[in-house]
Formats: sequence, structure tokens, C-alpha cells
Amino acid sequence: IDTDDDPISIKAGRDQDAWKRKGSQNIIVRNCILRSNVGNAVCIGSEMSGGVQNIFIENCKVSKTDHVLNFKCNLDRGGYIKDVHVRNIQADSAKRAGILFQMDYHGYRGGNYPPDFKNFYLENISVKYIEKTAIKISGVETKKIVNVYLNKFVVDKAGNISEIKFLDNFIYDNIRINQQKVKF
Repeated sequence: IDTDDDPISIKAGRDQDAWKRKGSQNIIVRNCILRSNVGNAVCIGSEMSGGVQNIFIENCKVSKTDHVLNFKCNLDRGGYIKDVHVRNIQADSAKRAGILFQMDYHGYRGGNYPPDFKNFYLENISVKYIEKTAIKISGVETKKIVNVYLNKFVVDKAGNISEIKFLDNFIYDNIRINQQKVKF
């Protein structure tokens, strides 16, 4: 899939229109070749108010993108993203981030409905070059991101290693960025 936006984008409705609807669940993304001129290779959100859960993404190759993986919402949406399993992702280049969690994506109405982000299992992800930040996790003080498990994440060259705030329970192993083993 070669596009000027997000090749894979999983959504589940917007704001209160989706709060009482069944969300998106039990989705498998496997064996894809992805390229995005402006966007994310794989994205969950930002419209995810009905909830997104039980997502399995594996064995994908990314040639070019802004972010390899992006989990995003704003504080007006409510809902949740949970139980996401990602493994065996190989990327050539990303402009902004390899892995991005952002709860503050374009909010306009006061942030009264923060979402739940929990239980992310990410394994065996490699990126050759990231212009900006390898890992960026941005929860919010009132609703932290919970349970991120990261194993075997390798970035050959990145501008910055990480920006992490408002995260509870980050378990990681075998993280190498800029040819160095990383501890957070």
C-alpha cells in the first residue's frame, strides 16, 4: 500500500457519536508492504471513541513514513485502545518517530473525555533511520498510558532516543538505538 496518508488506519468512531457503539476489535494486519509520503505506516486513531481492542499486527515492511507505529487520540474522544500486539516490523526510514503514543492529538473542546491506553505488546521492530525521535510516549497526567511491553527494538540511527511522559509500567528488553543498548 503506497499512499499520501496512513496505509493502515484502524478507527472506531468519533466523540459521543461512537461512545455507545461497538468499537473495532479482533483485527489482524499481516504481511503488508507499506509506504506513506505524509502519514503513519500503521495508525490506530485518532477517531477511536467506540474503542479499539485485540489488534494483531505482524510481518510488515515499511519503506518510508512519518511514523512507523502511531497510537493517537485527543482528550475529547473518550474510548480506549487496548490489547495491541505488534511483532516483526522492518522499516527503512521515518521522519518523526519509530513508535509514537499520543493522547493530545488535536483536541478542541477542553479535554474532558480522556481515553484509556493499555496493554501494548511490541516485539522485534527494526528501523534503519529515524530523523527525529525513536520512541515517543506522551500520556497525560490525569490518564496515564498503562502497560507497554517493548522487546527487541533496534534503530540504527535516530536524532533522539526517547521522549516519555505519563506512562505506568514500561517493561522493555533488548533496545538498541544508535548502536547502543538503551535503558530508560
